[in-house]
Amino acid sequence: DKLKISEIRKKLIDVSGILIPGGFGKRGTEGKIACINYARKNNIPFLGICFGMQMAVIEFARNVLKIKKAGSSELDKKCFSVVGLIEEWSKNGKIVKGTSTKLGGTMRLGLYTAKLQHNSQIKDIYKSKIIHERHRHRYEVNIKMKKKFESKGMLFSGLSPDNNLPEIIELKNHPWFIGVQFHPEFKSRPLDPHPLFSSFISAAKKNNEKEIEVWGDGKQTRSFLFIDDCVEGTLRLFESDYSDPINIGSDEQVSINQMIEIIEAVTKTKKLKRIYQLDKPKGVRGRSSNNDLVKKVLNWSFKIKLNEGLKKTYDWIKEEMSKRGSNLSRFTKS
Repeated sequence: DKLKISEIRKKLIDVSGILIPGGFGKRGTEGKIACINYARKNNIPFLGICFGMQMAVIEFARNVLKIKKAGSSELDKKCFSVVGLIEEWSKNGKIVKGTSTKLGGTMRLGLYTAKLQHNSQIKDIYKSKIIHERHRHRYEVNIKMKKKFESKGMLFSGLSPDNNLPEIIELKNHPWFIGVQFHPEFKSRPLDPHPLFSSFISAAKKNNEKEIEVWGDGKQTRSFLFIDDCVEGTLRLFESDYSDPINIGSDEQVSINQMIEIIEAVTKTKKLKRIYQLDKPKGVRGRSSNNDLVKKVLNWSFKIKLNEGLKKTYDWIKEEMSKRGSNLSRFTKS
């Protein structure tokens, strides 16, 4: 809970998945919410369990529904309560009532049934319409907010049989973002893992497998120019008396495979898996620019080396995306 919000991006840039488990109390909640925000915006697999699901709902309410004071009455009595203390619920056909003065009476404990929404990710994971999961919590997501959340893409994909208690949430336009009010760990075993954990780990593993598609075998060569050098060379050409065709390039000649290695180093990305498309156009092998002619005609040659130019470009893109509230890691994942 000492983690600064500004440090979240740096800490999480290489994570494959984020899990926020159950808990009680205010300590560390803003850090959890910031991590969830990062997972949501950057397409990182996320699993929220019990309190973790409630934090995901609060994050979405604040940053997507624009309810700035959204929170849980457990943590702040003056907040806009999207998560609140249970007043009553049903079990085995009987109504159970909670009370704010006797906390023991408000805890929903034991096995409860939930029904899963058709065509939802959670239904695909369970391969069932009805599930039975174990609970241990006092607070619930506000069912009255269901329509507002779903209109913006957060689905209440699992509900209690009477439709009064949200059991599961998921994001519509995200590879894997699920929150559950129950505790799947209570029914998970080392040799018989819970389907939620299996699916989450699979999604995280897939997210970590960074790939890059290469047309041809990657051995074809190029000479690249940084944009500043390209503009300078073009201007000099326009201002000269030279009228025949000329290709402007640098003295550096690298293969596509070497180019990928430079990109990995500049972006500090783990080794990318090369997917070679040998049936695609392969391009030339060798230099297409006549640098001796460029120097003679324009009295000029490039100044910025390839790795330096790529670093400048990458840093500029990061800065611009940061201004827009996004993060480049979402694009270096694949």
